[in-house]
Amino acid sequence: MIKKFLTSVFVICSFVAVSQTDTEVLIQFSGYALTADSLMGVPFAHITILNRGRVATAGPDGFFSFAAHEGDTLYFTCVGYKPSVYIIPTKLGSDKYSV
Repeated sequence: MIKKFLTSVFVICSFVAVSQTDTEVLIQFSGYALTADSLMGVPFAHITILNRGRVATAGPDGFFSFAAHEGDTLYFTCVGYKPSVYIIPTKLGSDKYSV
């Protein structure tokens, strides 16, 4: 009984150790959702991280800030505006990135 328990604990710890060696880099991604013609802030624009299924919302002035991974694909949408896609570059060299 104890032998089975210790084996289970070892296997679970092995899975935890493998998951902690993930090479994806987490960064703080921030910026402003702006119109293309007048560079005015787009209030309450939605930013979806497509490959993760997460959504963030810009503030009333268009500012947003959230945690993302290098290489994530972002999809910007807002009623009355054409959707836009942005891919966060890889190998940034910093844990913060602004647009």
